[in-house]
Amino acid sequence: MGVTNVGDRDIFDLENDTGYSLVRLLKRCRVNIYGIFGDQLILSSQDLPPFKCKVEYKFRGRSERGETLIFTNDYLTS
Repeated sequence: MGVTNVGDRDIFDLENDTGYSLVRLLKRCRVNIYGIFGDQLILSSQDLPPFKCKVEYKFRGRSERGETLIFTNDYLTS
């Protein structure tokens, strides 16, 4: 990902310049997600609710049942 002056990037940004993005949140970790997911992202989680594309998403809690994966759909084909 290239350097930007955009202020909405906290810990990670799933928009990248090349390749795919993958974020793995382990079981029992604290999660605080706020933002808008685009149509290129997939959320796989037993704990976090599914998201709707381009609609504000909020989740604050703990991942109790299993790990959470957030990845771009080109991860599946790599």
